[in-house]
Amino acid sequence: VPDPGFKFDGWTPSFPATVTESATYTANFKANPCCNFYFFSQDTRAMWHGGGNKKVRIDYHIVNVCKDDTFKITAEIERWSDSKEKWLAYGDATFITSTANNGGIINGFYDTDIDMGFYYNKEWRVRITAESNTYDCDPIVEGWESFD
Repeated sequence: VPDPGFKFDGWTPSFPATVTESATYTANFKANPCCNFYFFSQDTRAMWHGGGNKKVRIDYHIVNVCKDDTFKITAEIERWSDSKEKWLAYGDATFITSTANNGGIINGFYDTDIDMGFYYNKEWRVRITAESNTYDCDPIVEGWESFD
């Protein structure tokens, strides 16, 4: 797994078409300063928003972003099923953020179309992933977190 700001860049020596004997290969990585972005996790979360049939709102806060970059964010929503005793996929939302400001920060929220339906008083969780639309970087993931 590469360190933040680095990307896998092949093997030395190159793999032959057919491997016929034991050999040692070295993984190579290259630096990419525009890949050092990360979620400020205290401000990246999901919550129910609105009255009546509430919908999921995704708050996000990405820092250390290169100028003019935007991100594709995907939020996966799951709910706990007591009868099946497991987490069930409930919906997901994908959207594009605004452009990073001069300080390298993207703040915002997105109101999804995912509503609570009749699943009141259930346990909910979200996993949020962000991918740069400009640079060839690995996506960042805010792991499964409960919300209500």
